[in-house]
Parts: sequence; structure tokens; C-alpha cells
Amino acid sequence: MNLFSVLKIRWAALVFALTLLLSGGTPDTPQPGEAVQALQAVLPLSQTSVTDQCDAVAAAYPKLFDHAAFGAVIPGLDQGFVPQGLGYSDALSAYLISGYFSNGDLPSAFVIVDAVSGKARKTLIFGDADGEAQTGHFGGVAAHGAYIYAVCKTQLFVYDAGAALAARGGTVLPAMLVTELPVQGSFCGAGGGVLWVGSFENRAPSEPSADPAEAAPADVPDPQGDMVGYRFSSFGPYGLCDPETPEYAAKIPALVQGVACYGRGTFVFSCSYGRTRNSRLLVFRNRNPKTWNGEAVFSKEEASRTLTAPPMSEGLTTCPAGLAILFESGAALYRTDGGKNPLDRLVTVGWLALLNPNVF
Repeated sequence: MNLFSVLKIRWAALVFALTLLLSGGTPDTPQPGEAVQALQAVLPLSQTSVTDQCDAVAAAYPKLFDHAAFGAVIPGLDQGFVPQGLGYSDALSAYLISGYFSNGDLPSAFVIVDAVSGKARKTLIFGDADGEAQTGHFGGVAAHGAYIYAVCKTQLFVYDAGAALAARGGTVLPAMLVTELPVQGSFCGAGGGVLWVGSFENRAPSEPSADPAEAAPADVPDPQGDMVGYRFSSFGPYGLCDPETPEYAAKIPALVQGVACYGRGTFVFSCSYGRTRNSRLLVFRNRNPKTWNGEAVFSKEEASRTLTAPPMSEGLTTCPAGLAILFESGAALYRTDGGKNPLDRLVTVGWLALLNPNVF
């Protein structure tokens, strides 16, 4: 994170705050709709631990947790929040956790969690370019420089990190840009100088009518999802070289819920499906996108390693501690309805452990 980006974010936050102050709260701004008011009645999201099984779950996956640590308690798990995407903002020194609410009438939101204290700072509601609150899974959130990126369905949303810093918790954060994606936006991640966006697929190409519930938990079907990459640029619109056209494309395994990229060629995919089936972390090395000739293919057979993780892994992100993993199994929607090995905390693993061939 360079000094220019930090100053840009702080300046944007100051301008945003002064605008509100001088306008007296912008009297012409319409009152929030009923859905926003209903969510505001739920906020702030608490960080109440909802399970005492974390240590027991860690003991059941020693190859992973011998080199991992529990982090912040995921907010809102006892308030209907279902976490989906995970990002990290150097500018805010915070994790970003996106998600939706089991009460489908409530708008979707993301929580800013302090990376040092582990405490939730605020919850902001995803808005479109007109400031209208949005619903949907918002399965991915990422940050780079002065911008926050989120994906939902076939759209990419770009937000001003400075405005997020200055905004009051519980308010709608208007998007700077909403643009169509060439793939289904199920997840996203920032890494290697690129914003990666991809789709979740749960059927093998050779079995178009297959029921994923019948698949063995260790089997990640052949590559079939799609992922595209938008290169970051300090001087491009919204921090991207071209927010309308991705520069990279790849086929990825099925069941991918999140991606993280380290350096210029290490990718980790979070693969999961179902409340009782173990997740898989697929690690690929030496996949520098600058060397791709056309569309790349990430095949599970070519993964450098496959790590077994508790059920329902979701978003991934690089962070100062290494790799952070988000699980949705602690959400009441799943925890109280047949879920296995629920976790209510972020999990971090050091990159040295992930990349060391003698570990795991």
C-alpha cells in the first residue's frame, strides 16, 4: 500500500464527512426504505461466539490446524448474517466480510473488522450507483488501494474506501461503478496485481443432471467454472486498467467459493458444497498469468497440494498473517439445521507453511 493511496483514502473520507456536515446531513436525501430501517434495527452486528466446538474441530483437522490459528469472531452469526466473501484492505487495516441475511427481505451488507483488535468497526449496506440498497449473496469482496470491490450475480460493484471509512455504520454505501461481468460473480479476490472474479459450478460437464449431493466429498469435479482477471492500475478508472474488459481468463474446478493469489503465480481455491462435507483448499504454484497463452486451465489433478478443511469454507484473502479463510458454517441458517463442525472465527495460515513442501 503506497503513501499516495493512503492519502487519497484519507482525503476522500474527509471530503465525505465535510459534505455531510456542511449539508446538515443532506436534507434532500430520502429517508431509508423499510428494508434498510429493518436492518438498522438489527445492527450493530455482535461478535457473540455461537459454538464451543472450535478447538474440537481444529483437533479433527490436524494437518491444517497444526499450522493455522483462529482469528476474529465472525460478526452477526446469531443475528441472521450469512458470511460469504472475505477481503483485506491495507488502507483500512481491516478485514471485509460480505454476506446476506437469512431474512431475505433485508439488504446485503459487509462488515469492516479491525485486523489488530479483531473487533467489528461498522457494518455498511451495499448500494448501487443511485444509493439503492441491494440484496443477493454478494459472494465476493476484495480491496486494493483506494477501492473496495464486490460481486453479486453478474455485476461488479466498485466502492470508495475513503467513503467507507467516513460513512456511519448502518447506512447505504453508494457504488462508484456498477458494471456487467462476463462470468457469474460468485466470488472475487485481489492478488498478484489482479482482481480475480469467478463462478461457482456444482455439476461435472459429463453429468449435466448429476446431483451434487451424491458426489463424494473429496471429489472436486473436472474444471468447469470460469474465472477472469482485471489488472490493477494506479492511474486507471476505479483502480483498474479496464473495468469493462478482463485481461485474463481461466477454467477452474467446480465448487469454488473463494480465491486468493499470492505473489505472481500462487493460487489457492476454496472448494466446498453441503453442510456436512469436508472442504478442500486447492493450491497451485507457478501460474503467473503473464505466461498464460490464452485461457488457462486449473485442473485438480495438477494442484501442488490439496488440504482438507472443515465444511463450508467460503471466501479467502491474503493478509499480513498469510492466508485468511472464512467459513459460513457458524451461521444459524446452517449451524442449527444439520451442520457439521461449525466454526465462528476466521482462520489464518502462514504462506510459508502453505508453500513449504515438507509441511502438510
